[in-house]
Amino acid sequence: MLFNRSNLYIHFILLLLTRTLAASPAEVDSAIKALQESAEAGNPVAQYRLAQEYFQGRYLPKNNQLGLKWIRKAAESGNSAAQIGMGVLYHYGEDIVGLDYNKAMSWYQKAADSYEALAYTYIGILYRDGLGVDKNLPRALQWITRGAENGDAFGQVVLGRMYLDGDGVPQDDKEATRWLT
Repeated sequence: MLFNRSNLYIHFILLLLTRTLAASPAEVDSAIKALQESAEAGNPVAQYRLAQEYFQGRYLPKNNQLGLKWIRKAAESGNSAAQIGMGVLYHYGEDIVGLDYNKAMSWYQKAADSYEALAYTYIGILYRDGLGVDKNLPRALQWITRGAENGDAFGQVVLGRMYLDGDGVPQDDKEATRWLT
């Protein structure tokens, strides 16, 4: 992703927020205010980061409804991390949105269309477990392998466990070790 001035500023704010030992309370307050302004102005990176702040309650009071508002805006603006986040909310039935595997698949697919390796893994898990789709182990293996091969650490662990346990694949200690180490 190329950085424009707005994105560089947001990355500076994120750096400031993650370096709390070096930031004074006034600096953190200023960074949060700038983050909120950027989110309001439509910056999807800021919208996603603001959602995280509301969900986590570190620098802002925890507020799941505001977190949902901002993660949805970011996801609808094409932020693939936010799209995965929306998928996770629906996949695991957080009280915030409720369980809905079809919506989870839809959000994961949007992120996968942007070549997000973690989205590939989550799509594979839905196929592996038959959640919102017919259980399809060959398709699950294809998606999870795609995530693992594209560097998703979670996908590598899931794939390694599949080989270790013989879950949808022949049990293979060598392949399990390859993916788990």
